[in-house]
Amino acid sequence: LRVAELGPVVRSGYGRPYVLLPHAVLRALLVAACEADEMVTVEYGRSAVAVEDLGDAALVTVDGGATYRAEALVGADGPASRVRAHLGGGHALSSPYLLLRAAAPGPPDDFLRLWSDPSLHVAHAMTPDGGDVSVTVRVDALDELDRDGVEAVVTRLLASTAPEVRAATGEAVARADARVHRHHAPLHRWTRHRMTVVGCAAQPSLPHTAKSVSLELLDAAALGRAFD
Repeated sequence: LRVAELGPVVRSGYGRPYVLLPHAVLRALLVAACEADEMVTVEYGRSAVAVEDLGDAALVTVDGGATYRAEALVGADGPASRVRAHLGGGHALSSPYLLLRAAAPGPPDDFLRLWSDPSLHVAHAMTPDGGDVSVTVRVDALDELDRDGVEAVVTRLLASTAPEVRAATGEAVARADARVHRHHAPLHRWTRHRMTVVGCAAQPSLPHTAKSVSLELLDAAALGRAFD
């Protein structure tokens, strides 16, 4: 329905250019920066299964049973953060949204394409590695997903869309793992004792509202200045 001009038009309206940045690319850059810092040790294959607040420290247990005692713990692990649970409040306010994302052929004209209605949001974009498509759908209850399966539910929602939408989303529906998101009430505090949360662990936002990466970058910059 609309083609938006970038460059001077965007700068005059928003004061800055619009950057499309896949989460995986941002995380790779952050990990590379951490690995290049002699003060930081990066360990892979560690997934936190429990966090304990010790007051003057935090105890993190990872899958496999290993534990880490830390003088400070920063939870940057998204809406389902193990740290967020210790800060109280922030309960879910909305029905669940599913996010499916997959690599796909880029748009033929290199344009970023967005299709949206109250229950469905599709983004089809070019990335440095080719193309990317993401599908966000709202479901009334997770019971429907458990009964019919993610692919069947999403395919049903896509059935009434335009042919180009179904063509762009086919690979994401068939190949991607679905993640569940919800709107959350704000936390009353982001820090307790030696624990704090940043990014989406502090302010969970739905993937199609285009705020998630922005919040994480702002929080990371503020945290870096605090450590400096």
